[in-house]
Amino acid sequence: MAEILNMAENSTYNYRVRSYIKVIPQTSCTLRDHSKPQLIHININFSGICQYSITVVSTHTATLPLPESRVVFNLDQFLCYQNARETICRELEKWPYMTDQALRRNVSEIALRRTRAEVMRMQEDHNVLEVNFRVVMVEERYIGTHQRPSIDRVIERSMEDGVRMVPTDESSIESLESKKLVVSTGACVVCMEEFSGECEVVSMPCEHVFHEDCIKKWLRTSHYCPVCRFEMPTN
Repeated sequence: MAEILNMAENSTYNYRVRSYIKVIPQTSCTLRDHSKPQLIHININFSGICQYSITVVSTHTATLPLPESRVVFNLDQFLCYQNARETICRELEKWPYMTDQALRRNVSEIALRRTRAEVMRMQEDHNVLEVNFRVVMVEERYIGTHQRPSIDRVIERSMEDGVRMVPTDESSIESLESKKLVVSTGACVVCMEEFSGECEVVSMPCEHVFHEDCIKKWLRTSHYCPVCRFEMPTN
């Protein structure tokens, strides 16, 4: 069963951001290593993804893989709880977005607690334990349509939520492709205005489209696509 760690939740009448992490135990197995019969090895493996979603009129979701990590203990190292926890924390520190020390410790403690239960169930003639965990980092943004905030206010809110804003290279902004929407569906997620009639839009390399003024103003503050977090070149 997954364990959920709430990271943050900010909301107003018209805007909500929720971030949380799911730690999901996967398969585990034990085996006999005949080459080192006197040693017990405990291998804890982590894989994971980041999921981002933004909802205005419809929901757009992007998924980014996290690097796989492996932590190896002998039994004495594993039983020294504090050192084992800090070893896992140092490994998780290499992951993007896993910047909060308290969060890394919470994930480490869940992994150690679940692994300890597997150690207790090991067969007597087995001396290697493999335990796998999947970590899912989720960020959900919902922008209501009752009142449409200005582009400046949308950018301010992103900064208030702790996102590090790095501008896009100006030449990359100016090279964005303009095109005409013949069948207008959806909305520009920056200003939240629905596309109406045959309108001119600007397309990013990830193929998401926006009003020209909106996306250029956004990219002069951030180098991420507002929908999928596609990264544009920076200075």
